Amino acid sequence: NNNNNNNNNDNQANALVEYEPDPKYFIFKNEVPNVVKMHVRPLDLKDWIRVDATFPAHMALRASILADEAKIPDVFVSSDLASTRLAKYEVLDMLMDYLPKRYPTLYEQRSAEAAKGLHVRATGDTVWLSGSGGGGGGGGRAW
Repeated sequence: NNNNNNNNNDNQANALVEYEPDPKYFIFKNEVPNVVKMHVRPLDLKDWIRVDATFPAHMALRASILADEAKIPDVFVSSDLASTRLAKYEVLDMLMDYLPKRYPTLYEQRSAEAAKGLHVRATGDTVWLSGSGGGGGGGGRAW
C-alpha cells in the first residue's frame, strides 16, 4: 500500500513539474595526466540545484536507504565537529530558501514554533532546520 502512495506521489510530482533536460556537463575536457585542475566556473544561483526527470527515482532510492537505519552510515557521511556544523546549517538554510522559490511544485517552506522546515511534496517528508523536530505534522528529520 505504501508503494501505491509513493507511486501516486511520484505521478503527482511528475504532473506538476516540467523537468529540465539533463545538462550532460562533462568537466574533464583536455585532461593532462598527473595535473590537477580545479574546473571552477561562475555559478548562476538560479541554476544552483537542477531537478531533472531522475528526481522521482532519486527520492525513491533516498526513501529506501533511510528506511534501513543500517544503510545510512554507508551512504551518508558527515562530521559532527563544531567547525563543520555552521557550514552545514548555512547550506541547509540556503536550500530551504532556494528550493521552494525555484521549484514551488516540489518544495514548500514550513514553520512551527521556532523551527524552519522544508517539505518535499513528492515524498511527504519534512526536514526541520531546528532541533525541535518541528511538531508541525508530516513527520520528518531534524537537523
